[in-house]
Amino acid sequence: MSGGPYTIMLADDQRLFVESIRRIIEWESEELVVVGVAYDGGAAVAMAQELQPDLLLLDIKMPVLDGVTVAGTLAERAPDTRVVVLTTFNDREYIEQALGHGAHGYLLKDMPPEELLTAIRAVLHGSVTVSPAVAKSLAQSRLDRRRQFESVRELYLELTKREVEVLRLIGTGRSNLEIAGVLHLGEQTVKNYVSQIYQKLEIHSRSEAIRIAHESGLTIA
Repeated sequence: MSGGPYTIMLADDQRLFVESIRRIIEWESEELVVVGVAYDGGAAVAMAQELQPDLLLLDIKMPVLDGVTVAGTLAERAPDTRVVVLTTFNDREYIEQALGHGAHGYLLKDMPPEELLTAIRAVLHGSVTVSPAVAKSLAQSRLDRRRQFESVRELYLELTKREVEVLRLIGTGRSNLEIAGVLHLGEQTVKNYVSQIYQKLEIHSRSEAIRIAHESGLTIA
């Protein structure tokens, strides 16, 4: 996008806050124009489809539909509208879900007005932007996952070839009886292998074993 003016839509169930944001945008910027305000996620989706704004600024927690759902819906129904989350929640799960569902930014409500306007302009010109605290949360999340993967991989290397094969078959969704049939083993023998796998990988459920099998690439043909 280039030039302007740019149309902005706001969605937040805190009416005083959203009116404050409207005034900041309208008073401090000549090229940004607020064309609509919604007070719940359902209204935000309907209004954004109708108005097709250049950017939708929305909270993550709202009545009817949350911000993640709104972002994902508009990514399909109004792909030209860039969605930016503006919220108080610096929560890794919310951040990753929002960005994973098509949001172009994740900002925190405690940011100064001039930084908010800078972030909005950056997104309108093609960037994905997050608050510094959000960036720190994302970096920590990536580090935690890397450590977890390395830890699992070290444990995975302790498995025997037969245990690896059993883990692979667990990852494909097979039951112990089905695994026994594939490997020509007794069902109790398979149960013993499964118990050994759980102990070596320090896990306690079949769902964890399935996740590890997929993350390790065992289920890839």
